[in-house]
Amino acid sequence: MLIEEYSLRLQVDNANANNSEILFNSIKIWLEKKSDEGYTILHYAAFRGNIGIIKKLYEYNVDAMVSNIRGVTPFHMAAQGDSPNSLVYLKEKFKVNIQEVDNQNTNALQWASYNGAENSFFYLVSFDMSLNDQNSDGLTSLHLAILSENTKIVKKLIQRGADITIKDCKNRTAFDLSVEKHKLKIIEMLKESEGCQLCICHNPVKKTDRSNFNVYLFIFLHVVIEGVVFFILMPSIFNDKK
Repeated sequence: MLIEEYSLRLQVDNANANNSEILFNSIKIWLEKKSDEGYTILHYAAFRGNIGIIKKLYEYNVDAMVSNIRGVTPFHMAAQGDSPNSLVYLKEKFKVNIQEVDNQNTNALQWASYNGAENSFFYLVSFDMSLNDQNSDGLTSLHLAILSENTKIVKKLIQRGADITIKDCKNRTAFDLSVEKHKLKIIEMLKESEGCQLCICHNPVKKTDRSNFNVYLFIFLHVVIEGVVFFILMPSIFNDKK
């Protein structure tokens, strides 16, 4: 918390300081410090989208791949905070690996999807990042977007070909998760995008069994009706022959 508060104060310092030496003296004592959870000043600056501080930290050659106790990097934080300007700077200047994952095997695109961070998402999805990567819980970006109920992100993932049949560690597809969490708008979106394929994918056995049952029922009723008609008409036919 202390580092976060100091980062916020530095935003004001950065905006008002005329002497770069003043800003350097303000920041340098915090370059290697971390909060109890392992956050650095770069984590918070990236989350807030404070390019002024990030540029200074770049000049001081700080480690942009530093992670907190959960393996979350400044790039992940920028995705969570919906700060595409931070993402751009970290990628272009710090040359960070945009595919990097945290301890739960969650990448920046998945974090943006989960947090409903649309600006970060649309920036990240423009790169060759897999839409179907799964984290430690088996959740894809689509699963995570459903949890945040962000229909724009869900729609974009579907349009770009995200696999809706992937199951998480609880054996849930995107459609299953939408039903479980009562995400009615997303349920309709998934149905519209897949149509009959979604129905077949979901319960092929029941659909096939019902179809066979109807056929067997028709045959049975046809045989019964023919039999009844035969036994009703047979006496009169027999009498006519006599």
